Amino acid sequence: MLYLNDKEEKVIGTFMEIESDFTNKTLRLIWNEGIEVVAKYDSFIEDENEEDFDSEGYEEYWSFVFLSTVPSTEAPIDLSDDGYFTVNYLNFPETILCGDRVIYKK
Repeated sequence: MLYLNDKEEKVIGTFMEIESDFTNKTLRLIWNEGIEVVAKYDSFIEDENEEDFDSEGYEEYWSFVFLSTVPSTEAPIDLSDDGYFTVNYLNFPETILCGDRVIYKK
């Protein structure tokens, strides 16, 4: 079991419990503004913000890695040159679908 802080648990806890069932599956990530990205789920990683390690604002958290198959320029993600992006509790979608099946709903 991985440790999730209180902020993470509220947002990503449910998805963290089932994420391994969806590795390499195509998912639709939908944010509350109706913005949608279609992507293959890859894995999760331990991540951190851009603050210095010893600064008060430094934070570590879990991020989920996706490979975008249908990108969106409006989604709250940073797409790498090779099409990968991460989501975490700070930019997690409102809904995640696998086909027509809702696998996560905030």
